Amino acid sequence: MSTSDPTATLPLQIALIPPEGADPQDIRLVVYNGWDEPVFEGAAGADLRLAAGLYTVRWSYAGVMEEQVVRLPHVRSLVLQVKRSTPAPVPGAIDTHEYYSGYNGDVNKDLDTGAAIGAEGALDSRLFLMLRMRSAEQYRGEDLAAGLRLLDGGLNPLFELGERALAQNSGLLLCSLRAQPGCYYLEYRPPEPGRAARLFPLHLFGGWQTRLYLFYEHGQLNFSSASISLRNAEYQDSYSYQRQRIDAAADMALNSLQANRAELPREIENGLLYAKFENPLLGILGAHFLLQRPAQPTPEAEAKLAEKTQMVFYNLDDLLPYSPDVAALRYKAALRFPTLARFRSPGPLLKDPPMLRASLEALSLAEGSGIEAIVEGSPLESLAPNLFFDSPWATFRSPMVQDPDWGDGTLENLGMVKGPEAMPAAEPWMVSTIRQAVELTRGSGREPNWGGLASSLGISMRKMMRMVREMM
Repeated sequence: MSTSDPTATLPLQIALIPPEGADPQDIRLVVYNGWDEPVFEGAAGADLRLAAGLYTVRWSYAGVMEEQVVRLPHVRSLVLQVKRSTPAPVPGAIDTHEYYSGYNGDVNKDLDTGAAIGAEGALDSRLFLMLRMRSAEQYRGEDLAAGLRLLDGGLNPLFELGERALAQNSGLLLCSLRAQPGCYYLEYRPPEPGRAARLFPLHLFGGWQTRLYLFYEHGQLNFSSASISLRNAEYQDSYSYQRQRIDAAADMALNSLQANRAELPREIENGLLYAKFENPLLGILGAHFLLQRPAQPTPEAEAKLAEKTQMVFYNLDDLLPYSPDVAALRYKAALRFPTLARFRSPGPLLKDPPMLRASLEALSLAEGSGIEAIVEGSPLESLAPNLFFDSPWATFRSPMVQDPDWGDGTLENLGMVKGPEAMPAAEPWMVSTIRQAVELTRGSGREPNWGGLASSLGISMRKMMRMVREMM
């Protein structure tokens, strides 16, 4: 049969080589014809028969997408290397090099790059930051610590990062400090004039290291690349393949949250839940995906999901007491299981922001549904409207008023305060949104849906109603 015959088909074999330690079933493969119509969707690989012509083969894994154009009959088989990109040096990552990989092991627990954070006698946590270029060859002598400082939970400056960090000429900056557990913020002022400073909440827990990895590229930190893991503070193994696989699973989950995908592949989801004892952040991520599942087809399946959620909460409460992310999950569960008494009382109101944007959005949805979740006048209430959306992490435009030399950093220089009587005036965009809502419902006899509006704006219901009362 001639290949010019339109009814003829030709073989096309596609083999995918996954990153080290990855499950081939987690790779998405799509083949498109010349009209950009999918002719195959699957995972792991394909053995196809197609008509002669041009095809686009596209594959993606953990947020990295690649494609290749092929022409049949000139190409009959493809072997494709699947890439993984992350600042955390995990197996199979395209940006992992030997001069960085050692730092993803549990660095010697006695290594301190500067003075401890907090009071003596309560230093049973550790803050670990690794900022790096994608490769040492890209380093041109930039100051990776420029514009970075650490703030306490009240947004008071503690120190500039460069003062307590170890810089290397390979384009890597390492900060490893004993610390008092609590809420802190990494503040970053980008080099471009007029760009808002960014706040990244970091929570430190007794007995755990909080590890943040970030790429430095195009002259500044890339917060959308951020990868975090929580490790036992006593570990000091130089290398652990299993722990690195866990980090890779966390990065996949974060990319799925950022892309608003409702579920992970089940094997990865189970790994997140069962690996929480090695890295409790995985339990938090896994719980988010559990609670995003749609209503189950039978009452028995719904009850099983609720039971699994309760067990995850029980373990997370033991691993990470006082975690805002775990507390936010309880509010998310109250919305997911409204008829179950065990989830109706989520717990105390929160004053500190969680680390995950999905956790913050759960609190906003709870507030919009009439469930109080946020302490009035708290840092969380004040920062929530200033959320950035370019990352799965809850990062905020800084309310700090500061001069080019950072200012004196006192609370009087902040655009937030400690009580509702001194709350800053509503921003113009909030006022405009409220006026539009009132105008749209004028003459209908109905009140605007203030709860839904508060949720969409990322502010608490109380703050919304205070602004409404001031304007009416």
